[in-house]
Amino acid sequence: MLWPEDQREEHSAEMRHALKMLRRAMLVAALVAGVLMAFATFRV
Repeated sequence: MLWPEDQREEHSAEMRHALKMLRRAMLVAALVAGVLMAFATFRV
């Protein structure tokens, strides 16, 4: 499938934004997991 230039550019921008959000979500998930593991370690 071939897209017009402007649409393809918009799509790449959306993909970049989605990747940024995904990376941020993964970072937050890692931080939450680390905090939970720390709490579990201190409880035991």
